[in-house]
Amino acid sequence: MSSAVFNRLNRLKTTRLVQDAGIFQVSVRWISFGQQYTREQQDQILKVLNNSSEKELRKLAIGPSNVMRILHHREENCGFNSMDHVGSISGIQARGLARICEAILYGKKPQEKRLPDRGSSIIPPLTLERMQGVSDIVAIDVSPPYLTWTHVTRDNCVLALERVKFLEDKARPHLYAYYDAVQQVLKLLPTASLYVVEQKLQRPKSGEVAHSQSQLTVQAMLVALLSHGKLVQPQVVSVKSSAITNLFDLNVGNERVSGQETLRKLVDEGTLNLQGKLRSAYFKETSINRECLCGVLLLARGFYTLIEM
Repeated sequence: MSSAVFNRLNRLKTTRLVQDAGIFQVSVRWISFGQQYTREQQDQILKVLNNSSEKELRKLAIGPSNVMRILHHREENCGFNSMDHVGSISGIQARGLARICEAILYGKKPQEKRLPDRGSSIIPPLTLERMQGVSDIVAIDVSPPYLTWTHVTRDNCVLALERVKFLEDKARPHLYAYYDAVQQVLKLLPTASLYVVEQKLQRPKSGEVAHSQSQLTVQAMLVALLSHGKLVQPQVVSVKSSAITNLFDLNVGNERVSGQETLRKLVDEGTLNLQGKLRSAYFKETSINRECLCGVLLLARGFYTLIEM
């Protein structure tokens, strides 16, 4: 037998052994995966994988790419009926599956919720006398060319909920144009004991610098015009965005998620009294408008929560 033929046979034999080993490894994974867990543990794993939302899965020690693989497999296969089905998730190796199961069984335990500090969350800080004198507030969101606000009483009754366009799309970014627009929109705002805005993190992307500058300019004008000539000060306060996300658990990783589900619960429970035409109008809004309206409602509720702490 020539050396060339001999070497070729050896390569074929080696390839066959590798293929057989791969098939054996896959078979072992398919047959044995999950056997290390008790029946109760298997039921717990299946329950979490079948019923958890993306947000809930990401709160466990499970990477975002694996979360998407789990959700895709669940949707394509109508859920997980057994640990064998868990073992067949595409793109996740046996070791990765084991880590996911460990995360479900022993992973991150819910930490005690750290409430934000009132003194550092409301700017400028309010004296006890000033807080006690607040009977109603107007919570405002400035997102040029739109202004969104809600008028809410101390007992959490929503009196007004509005979103208006106060700047023209082609308005020149000129101080007098902003000043005139702010003066006009101020005529629409209800009179209240206090006005509240959210102090959002200012980390604009390259294409958002102009919008961020417009936002700050309008907010500054609102503070000046609403405060001018008033004996009781401050008339306008800001609440840190981090305080709102912490109060309503709106953080997933480093991202803030929608608060619409949280708001619905507050309304359904009666914690926030949104009734009649206002409630109907809110739920009929487009998703974008509803998100903005939701933001000011949570801002109002968050402010009252902070001053009652």
